[in-house]
Amino acid sequence: MWKYQSMNDEDVRSSVRELALKYSVDISEDVAGELEHLKTIHDMNLGHRSLAPLELLNSLHRMKIETLFPNVSVILQIFCTLPVTVAQAGRTFNILARVKNVLQSAMCQDHLNSFRSTGSRGPTHQNNRF
Repeated sequence: MWKYQSMNDEDVRSSVRELALKYSVDISEDVAGELEHLKTIHDMNLGHRSLAPLELLNSLHRMKIETLFPNVSVILQIFCTLPVTVAQAGRTFNILARVKNVLQSAMCQDHLNSFRSTGSRGPTHQNNRF
């Protein structure tokens, strides 16, 4: 989608329809019109060079025109916050699992220590006569 400069109008519209269906809560099909206007502004202000999604989002913010392109801004924000790979998300969960194991081990060690201290005092039932 961020390669909108090299896409013809029909390709842009079909891509917008797919995005609007997938993210119907966040964006509308007005993105096609926003992209047409963004092409013109991009050519006039940023030249013909292609920008990465984060660079484009930062450029919109720097030029203070992100309010003119609300749907494009939302699409770029969504794209920039998605994990790059599945492995990245997997590593995050792996780290969480290790932290959980450490906490559980510490908790078990505390329980064992409390049982040990109870056991070192000796049994209390021997002093009681029934």
